[in-house]
Amino acid sequence: MKGIFGGAFNPPHNEHIAMIKESLKAGLEEIIVVPSSNPPHKKCYTSFEHRRNMLCIALLGIKNVIIDDLENRDDEVHYSFETIPKLKKIYGDDVVFIMGGDSLIDFHKWKNPELIIKECPLWVFNRGNDRAKLNEAKSFWEAKGAKIKILEYEPTAISSTFIRYNIMLGFFDNIDPKVQKYILDEGLYLDYQPYIAKLSKIINEHRFYHSLGCAKYALYLNEKHKLNLDNDKVLLAGLLHDCAKGWYENNLKDKSMIPQDCISTPVEHQFLGAYIANKEFNVIDEDILNAIRYHTTGRAGMSTLEKLIYSADLLETGREEEFIVPLREEMDKDFDDGFKNIIKHQWEYLKSIKKDIYPLTIEATKYYLGEV
Repeated sequence: MKGIFGGAFNPPHNEHIAMIKESLKAGLEEIIVVPSSNPPHKKCYTSFEHRRNMLCIALLGIKNVIIDDLENRDDEVHYSFETIPKLKKIYGDDVVFIMGGDSLIDFHKWKNPELIIKECPLWVFNRGNDRAKLNEAKSFWEAKGAKIKILEYEPTAISSTFIRYNIMLGFFDNIDPKVQKYILDEGLYLDYQPYIAKLSKIINEHRFYHSLGCAKYALYLNEKHKLNLDNDKVLLAGLLHDCAKGWYENNLKDKSMIPQDCISTPVEHQFLGAYIANKEFNVIDEDILNAIRYHTTGRAGMSTLEKLIYSADLLETGREEEFIVPLREEMDKDFDDGFKNIIKHQWEYLKSIKKDIYPLTIEATKYYLGEV
């Protein structure tokens, strides 16, 4: 029996490789890896050739694996219900289709899923999904005639999208070192390099790495809690939230564009940062600018992106203060509760140091926690 394992592989990561190895351990004699060329549900801005090359590197040394470029032989949109019969003509009828638990839960959204279950059994890896939802989906499709096997191995719940955006920031977690070298040699995933290069020149090294860490942690929370925010906005807001710290904060003489009551206070940089992000980094999205503008004080009625950057600024893993550990743990459990815990912590800290508290912080604390 052979397994069909498809995906964009943009880029291929360690969990892809683990799923292939575990499929072989589970009894498949061969895995046919099918990188998508023109998938209907996403855009692959990285070329098929690069993605195929990365797959070859990542799978080097693993026996009984074939990379099939079937979907790259024309410019058509390819659906699984069409691709599977074509592969069966090449590799025989005794095949299974390998997918993640999230795909089974959303299987009803696929194009002609009822035709797929007629073609072959489904082998499913549960990737951090709600087990009840997975079982419900399994029962639903089995009632329609599907043969479904839930595999014991549970991959870490990470996505290629999350990993790709981390690479844009210079973090190569869950990537094979040889694939990392290929990415660097070929200059892939450099979408935000101009922003990163410019930022590194106007803030100090410590602040720069904090900014990278803030963006990375914000991406993590967006992924973990399924906030469904645009990753480009998350990355840019996290990266630039402190862009006024340092040179601009100390040397910009005309500060008439920011509230006058914030000048020379610890919160000045957030207002100035929104201005610099707009004027120097050409950011025009108001939600991004507001996430920068209120990342220190907060405010009443914050958007989800504003809450995210406000939280990631404190929680990013480069910060080592002991008090952050329980705040991270609470945030991992629930985004809204975690955010309110941070509001509470910041309020208690500001009260303890007996300094003036900026009006927006008072408003935010009352809005989210009630009277304080």
